[in-house]
Amino acid sequence: MTKVIFRPLIEERGFDKFFNEISNNVEIPFKRFLRIDVVDAEKSIEFIAELPGVKKEDVKILLEDGVLTVSGEKKNEFKGNEKINIFRNERLFGRFERKFELPEDINLDEITAKFENGLLKISIAKLVTEKPKERIIEVK
Repeated sequence: MTKVIFRPLIEERGFDKFFNEISNNVEIPFKRFLRIDVVDAEKSIEFIAELPGVKKEDVKILLEDGVLTVSGEKKNEFKGNEKINIFRNERLFGRFERKFELPEDINLDEITAKFENGLLKISIAKLVTEKPKERIIEVK
């Protein structure tokens, strides 16, 4: 019987070695690859994370002492299934966690989170501060 080897169609420098290392069912921690964009919008601070393959119920968002924590787990659906042969395993699985210290000028009572199509969006409203009214000072 001939051994079948699945290789990427495009051999990318550096990536081929990386993928060969993880192709032997060695799990690389997903947390190293979790990327979150932080956007300073006009009325809020937005946190946007791509979590492909993660279920909504496997994501936890915690706010404690001015620190926002996004954590969860991307589960490997093949792990523990001896009935299948995995020729190549390039996807990342495992627990992840990221922490962000929040600025003081936000409204901790107005936080929303939406998870749709593998995209997590967390929005935290900024505190509304009144701009000082213009006042003319009379010179004497």
